[in-house]
Amino acid sequence: MEDSQNELIDTKEKETFLTKLKRAIHEPVILFGSLICALLILILILHYPTKQKPSIYNYKVISYLTNGDNRTGIGALKYASINISDDDLVLLGAQGWELVSTTLEMETSFPNFGNASYVTGIQSNVRPQRLICIFKRPINQ
Repeated sequence: MEDSQNELIDTKEKETFLTKLKRAIHEPVILFGSLICALLILILILHYPTKQKPSIYNYKVISYLTNGDNRTGIGALKYASINISDDDLVLLGAQGWELVSTTLEMETSFPNFGNASYVTGIQSNVRPQRLICIFKRPINQ
């Protein structure tokens, strides 16, 4: 009977020792894990970008016309192009304007060879008439 009591005491002591050992191992791990989580949350909060007010912009529309101004007669068959000066673009950029969009306006010119009542079987001549550029720049608030 005494042996069984000693074994029971030994078993309880072993269980107590194992419980203490588990606590000694798990508590620092849980504490360290909690500390890491807290640091990660703090880093995310500090580095998360704050909401900025939406920017308000000024807009500017500039039209660049073609260099061909003959739309009827033999001039309707001439090549027409749009030339934009590099200096104009550099100036716009220096003023803070940013190109947002462009659209090309096309025109149809009919070669009637100087006679408005004369209609030929020649296909119509489609060519650019003007280039429309839309620029924006933020308003300083």
